[in-house]
Amino acid sequence: MGATLNLSFMMVMTSLAALTAGLTFWGLGFDRCRGQALRVWYVMAVVTVLFVLLNHLGYMRSFSTVVTCMCHMCGVGGTLYFQSWMLFNADQSPMSTASAYVTLLGVANLIVLFFMCFFAAGSILPVVLLAVLVLATIALTMQGLP
Repeated sequence: MGATLNLSFMMVMTSLAALTAGLTFWGLGFDRCRGQALRVWYVMAVVTVLFVLLNHLGYMRSFSTVVTCMCHMCGVGGTLYFQSWMLFNADQSPMSTASAYVTLLGVANLIVLFFMCFFAAGSILPVVLLAVLVLATIALTMQGLP
C-alpha cells in the first residue's frame, strides 16, 4: 500500500507548520516587539478573512490548503498574543485570568460550533460572522486594550 499525497494529508501537514509558525512568531513578538506583532496580526487577519471569503465564493478553491494554514496561523497566533497580554496585565492573579480566558474560549467555541452546525451548508453567514468578529477585535485593540 503506497502513500498518496491527497488534500487532507497536505492540510494536516502544512497546518502543523502554520500552527508552529503562528505560536513562534506571535509568542516571541509579544516578548520583543508588541506593537509591531499586533499590527502584523491585523494585516494577516484581514487578508485571511478576505481569502476565506474568496474561497467560499469559489475564486480560490485551488488555494484551500493555504487558506486553511492562514486560518490556523492567525487563530493560534492571535489567541496566544491576546492570552499573553491578559496574563501580562493580570494584577497578581494569573490563575483567575487563565480561568477567565479558558471560560471565554469555551463559550466562543460553543457559539462558533452552533453557527457552523446550523448555517455552514453553503451559507455565507459564518464568513460574515468571521469578518465582523475580526473587525471588532481590531477596533477594540486599536482603542488601547492590548
